[in-house]
Amino acid sequence: MTDRHKDLIFGGLLLGLGLTWTGLVWSTIPPAFDAYSIGPRAFPLTLGFILVGLCMVLLVHRAAREHDNSGTDVPAETDTALSRRIMWLPLALITVEICAYGFLLDKIGFLLATPLVILAILALNLRCGKPKVLVGMALGVTVGCWLIFDKLMGIHLASGSWINLG
Repeated sequence: MTDRHKDLIFGGLLLGLGLTWTGLVWSTIPPAFDAYSIGPRAFPLTLGFILVGLCMVLLVHRAAREHDNSGTDVPAETDTALSRRIMWLPLALITVEICAYGFLLDKIGFLLATPLVILAILALNLRCGKPKVLVGMALGVTVGCWLIFDKLMGIHLASGSWINLG
């Protein structure tokens, strides 16, 4: 299987996921109470539109690139050992971190789960050992998201069932 085929399959799967996500968000999450405010549907719907748009860019780019090379003597892309290799450890690590974040969000809430997971990602995945960077990123992202979503936009962030900081 060539890289082109992989991109087309991956793009098609993500496009299907994006369209399904957008449809489910549209049909299940209620809109804003009035036409002038941002409701609970806005952020997930925006993420769905972004995913669909990026998938369309990938698919169109790959189709156009293959179309440009079809009339020339340039050989089609071939598989290489590097393109077939899957790095299982980073894949497993990020999967565990995402699952842990979902679990921790439910149990200890946004304000504690977010910096813990950011610290884990920086330390384990990115191998960052600088304490100032670790603390700065964890607190910066957490406080920034809290200010934007909770205080500025009024979107409720997860409260923990074990520990509830508000």
